[in-house]
Amino acid sequence: MAIEIPDDPAAARAALNAIRAEMEQALKMREAEESLAEFVKQAWHVLEPAEPLLWNWHLDVLCIYLQAWYDGVFQRGIANVPPGTMKTLLVNVMAPAWRWVHKPSERFLTMTNSAALATDTSVKMRRIILSDWYQGNWGSRFDLSRDQAEKVHFNNSKTGSRQSLGFESDITGRRVNRIIIDDSIDMKRALSDVEMASVRVKYDHAVSSRLGNPRRDGVFLIEQRSRTNDLTGHLLSKKAQTWVHLRIPMEYELETGYDILRDLGEAYAKLVPKAILTDPRTQRGDLLWPERFTREEVERLKEDLGPFSSGQLQQRPVPAVGGILRKGDWRIWGEDGWTVGRKLPLIKHAFCSWDTAFSAEDRKLAAYSAMTAWGVFWDEERRMDALLLMKVWYGRVDYPDLKAKLLAFDRELLKYENGDSHLIERKASGISMIQDLQRLPRILVRGYDPTPDGNKEARAHMAAQALRKGLVWIPNRTWARQFVEIVGEFPAGGPPCADLTDTATQAIMYLRRNTWLTYQDEAAVEFVLPDLPSNDDDYDMPEAANDSEIGTYG
Repeated sequence: MAIEIPDDPAAARAALNAIRAEMEQALKMREAEESLAEFVKQAWHVLEPAEPLLWNWHLDVLCIYLQAWYDGVFQRGIANVPPGTMKTLLVNVMAPAWRWVHKPSERFLTMTNSAALATDTSVKMRRIILSDWYQGNWGSRFDLSRDQAEKVHFNNSKTGSRQSLGFESDITGRRVNRIIIDDSIDMKRALSDVEMASVRVKYDHAVSSRLGNPRRDGVFLIEQRSRTNDLTGHLLSKKAQTWVHLRIPMEYELETGYDILRDLGEAYAKLVPKAILTDPRTQRGDLLWPERFTREEVERLKEDLGPFSSGQLQQRPVPAVGGILRKGDWRIWGEDGWTVGRKLPLIKHAFCSWDTAFSAEDRKLAAYSAMTAWGVFWDEERRMDALLLMKVWYGRVDYPDLKAKLLAFDRELLKYENGDSHLIERKASGISMIQDLQRLPRILVRGYDPTPDGNKEARAHMAAQALRKGLVWIPNRTWARQFVEIVGEFPAGGPPCADLTDTATQAIMYLRRNTWLTYQDEAAVEFVLPDLPSNDDDYDMPEAANDSEIGTYG
């Protein structure tokens, strides 16, 4: 189409400027349509007119993964990023508004850990759509419906919809094309086994079935890690599903948490600078967003969040070295200096440490009963008494079965001249077991009073001191290493982590207090591990079991 330019120079310049402005606007509109990152940059002023946008490379990475998800490259995605890095605004507000530019018929269900936050994100998306900027570019493509225009549930004229709920809310309404979950649980509740189990059950039995077409529609979870059995861990453990996983820690750990070329393919790799195809940082400890989170601010966050800041900041529920009972502090007989080639030590005293769980409150907490058997021996290197792990068991059993299990283990203790003690914590369920067993002949039961040692975490910190002094050993067996892995996750690990940890800290405190000295015999007996089959290293810890004996001294 021919464009007439006025003869008057001033009018001609004005016409040319108008044409140039229109072309620039059309170009910006096209860039925003093609790139979610560009859309976010242009839409920023709608929500934050007084605050300049501070952009960072991780936002480009998040945007390209979201684009690929919307394009159907993958159906199920998980992004773990630190708090305060624009994850909610990008994933839960900007991206759905951008998606309606392309496909206004898309139906969204967005869920977060609070109803208030669900309302806030829904209102912000609606504000973007009704802005002059959005309406000027794409207002002709759809209208917001007047008959369904609630803050947390609105429709458009192309059958698209957005319903925003707290994760605990009942899910009602139509099936959807896109489920977005933004932090399924509040961090203050994340250490509760019951609360965490509720999240997993809610997803499996309610949320996952809301997709209209399971072969085409998708789920995207974005959250900071809290525990090994949080929703991220639960979804990644599923065998019949493939989840694309993006992890970006606050401080670099010399490994990449994503690979755009591997995860999304060459076409999407071409849309981002080569420098960010994987984590662009090079030095351990390099910060994610130093312009926003300085070194001083990160250190303050780590101090406030405590030893398990690794979950929220590093997206690693347990620090690499382990939790309170660090993996590297356990000594392994046969791999440690003076023990190489030596027979296992003579046991001066053998005992079982129990954590009982069969009360109504224990069932509510999804707790396990657990037992670890230990031997006290003279550590020639340290010139003091030390502990050696001899057996591990845990299970969800009722009282009669638990008592039968204890009596069976007691018969095993009879192999030792001085293996005669069962250490049971004096708590609600333990007291009845102690009283019952004390009526039986020959059974020697010691009630453990945890009060002087504080709560579970305080006891773990006290027990960790003995570990770091090198006084606690495990045999060189796969089952023992698996035990160390489990208790190393405390307090962020899922069941039976806390239950097994209780048995270990109880045993260590028993040693530290020298309580056992009152009951020991003078003789020492040889501790012998049976020859295990050659495939011992292939023996896997049961992922979920009612009764799991994961190791034994024979």
